[in-house]
Amino acid sequence: MLNAGALLFDGAGRVRCTLSPPVNFNGSVVTNTGLLCISSAAGASGPNGFRYNPNLGVDHVGVIAVYLGGLGFTAAGLLCTEQSTTPVRWVEGLPLGATDRVVLAPTEAPLSLTGFSNGYDSGFG
Repeated sequence: MLNAGALLFDGAGRVRCTLSPPVNFNGSVVTNTGLLCISSAAGASGPNGFRYNPNLGVDHVGVIAVYLGGLGFTAAGLLCTEQSTTPVRWVEGLPLGATDRVVLAPTEAPLSLTGFSNGYDSGFG
C-alpha cells in the first residue's frame, strides 16, 4: 500500500512527484529524495498489484475500475491520479480530489542533498 509517511507534500497538501527513476523503495512506495517516482507507462505487477517500470504507473484520465485500500485503479492496474487540483479528502494520509483520484503536485527534479546534514552526523559521541 502507498505509505504517506514515505512521501513529501507541497503546501496545498498534494503529493510531490518526479519522473526520475527511484533510488528508494519503501513497501510499495518508490521515491527519489522523498518525491514519488511516477510514469504513465504500465510496467510489471509489483507488491499489492501496483505497476512499476521501475516508476509507479499512474493514469490521469483513465476510468477507475476498482478500488483497493480506498485508492482507485484502472483496469490495467495503474493508480488513478490527477495533477494540480485541490485535495478534498484524505485516505490513509493520501490526498484525494473530487474525482477520487490521488492528487499529485506538478512533477519536479529530485532534490539536491549535497551538503545536507540531518543532525545525526554532527560529531556527537
